[in-house]
Amino acid sequence: MNVCFLWWGYTAKRMDGISQCVFSRSIIQSVNKVRSDVHWIFFHPDEESEIQVDGFFDGLDIEFLPFTCHGAEARKGQDGFNGVAPPLFHPEMLQWLASKDSRRVDLFVSWYYTANQQLAAQMMPHDFGGNKYVFPHISPSILNFLSESGADKNLPKLGSPEGELQSITSALASDLTLNFTEADQGWLTKLAKQYLSPVKQQQLNARSFIPSMPSDEVPVHKRPEERATFGHAGSMESKRHWSDLAKSVKSACVGKKNVGFYCMTQQDLDTETHDVICGMRENLGERLTFLTNVKRADYIENLKNIDFYLMWTEYEGTGIALFEAIFSGAVPVIREKPWNKGRFPDYPLIAQSDKDFDLLVHLCARNPKKVKDQVKTWLEGYRERFSLENIGHFWSDVLEECYVRQGDRFRASGAVARLDVVFGEVMKENAGKEVTLPVFYDMACKKALKEEFMSAFLKSNRISIERALFATGCLVRKDESIFIKE
Repeated sequence: MNVCFLWWGYTAKRMDGISQCVFSRSIIQSVNKVRSDVHWIFFHPDEESEIQVDGFFDGLDIEFLPFTCHGAEARKGQDGFNGVAPPLFHPEMLQWLASKDSRRVDLFVSWYYTANQQLAAQMMPHDFGGNKYVFPHISPSILNFLSESGADKNLPKLGSPEGELQSITSALASDLTLNFTEADQGWLTKLAKQYLSPVKQQQLNARSFIPSMPSDEVPVHKRPEERATFGHAGSMESKRHWSDLAKSVKSACVGKKNVGFYCMTQQDLDTETHDVICGMRENLGERLTFLTNVKRADYIENLKNIDFYLMWTEYEGTGIALFEAIFSGAVPVIREKPWNKGRFPDYPLIAQSDKDFDLLVHLCARNPKKVKDQVKTWLEGYRERFSLENIGHFWSDVLEECYVRQGDRFRASGAVARLDVVFGEVMKENAGKEVTLPVFYDMACKKALKEEFMSAFLKSNRISIERALFATGCLVRKDESIFIKE
């Protein structure tokens, strides 16, 4: 099976700072653990790109397709996910999608709402003797990830009418859409009712899942039992409530020497001038440690300095940093939000309100050893649940589901390749003639009748093929007849 991960524009200078890249790499690693019949293809920043690779894929057998790309921090506006414009494929990528080389791919992995663009590239017009027509190539499976949605108020483009329509059409065009949160799944279900007919709603195959990376990648750190260092990591966005976290920790510090706040971000910031960081330092003084420009390997190592990981974020997509903290042995203290419902079943330290969150922080600061002992078994079970092998079996099943749902398209792939030529031959032989649609299909069937299922394929796909042919202007309807242009 040939699986291709397409590049998505995103805001980072380094590959290990792009959560989608980290997540994609974990899929490759875990699947390779349980099976060896998958060939991976990955669009990769070339030497002139402003995104640093730094051996990100070392040790993995991947076919790379290099192209020039930019990180938003390096060049504003160059990434398709910046501002209000939707993410679009780089011209080099679009050119490859329309090439014959791309037809060897069995499964494309799409992010956000680019699946419909992939299909568009597979439906490019072709020229047979001067006659332009469109016919689907051997159509690959599409696995679509919706890791952000209109549920994230910081991305208004996804909640716009254009973003909604792009998202729902991409999901409908895909064999499977996996939503990273239950909130995203609810948003997509709402769009389906708004934009799709009841029949199309039934065809939509989408569900939420817990987007964890393999726990094996993160070592379990040993921590002092009586220490109560709180921590958080991520981008400096208002949705992360950095200032509120600092205030919670400050109130829990009163009369305690063992309490501190350890923070990290991959962004390259001046900690002496950044408004939010300066405000946090005013509240916490020397109890605050704030590291910037942190690489992923350093983040995982520095997790040993965090006992309690605070998560008070309005919206998360992948949430990889939180998973890594949990797998390292840090105790999460979570403010419940729509995005994290269902991710941490039976976990006791989830606050239903801001007041409850502050109370949990105080509880951890007052008796850190007792709290750590209370959740130790849960942390161990959660780590085991997302082991490399378990994750590998999960993704292997997902790949197979997409493969099976493609069904007749795979089994008839040889026929589709032949029909691609047959349609051109029939149109060329009958240029300038007027024939009925049934006659046109019969002529094509006779040419392709060597295998019975090829004729069946034509009949079952008659409506969609007819629309494609008329859309290009190659066929002109005259009552019940069609006219094939010269």
